[in-house]
Amino acid sequence: MKYIISENKMDSLIDSYLTKQLGNLEYVKEGRKNVWVDSDRRAVIMFINFKGFSPEIYLLDTIYENTYHMFSMDGEEEIQNHLLRWFNEHMGIKSYEVLTFDNEGVDYIY
Repeated sequence: MKYIISENKMDSLIDSYLTKQLGNLEYVKEGRKNVWVDSDRRAVIMFINFKGFSPEIYLLDTIYENTYHMFSMDGEEEIQNHLLRWFNEHMGIKSYEVLTFDNEGVDYIY
């Protein structure tokens, strides 16, 4: 069975999905990094803002990939637009790109 979903409805679904994935995280300050962790204390979001540079948002790679595939997004530009809008609207964070990390490499992001 096929369904036709309007662009506005799809935007709303993606926003709701991201809010469920990212909305209940705990904030932790780690040096220069602003980190949001899950209930297991694993980093999910990191925000780094160095003076004179554009702010950098890092998102756990599994959330990025799951969102991309769940909504059958059409390329990097589409997922970036949704993520950047979500971070701006829900967290007040503006950036030009959302980067990814895995929990193995957290110590290497400064």
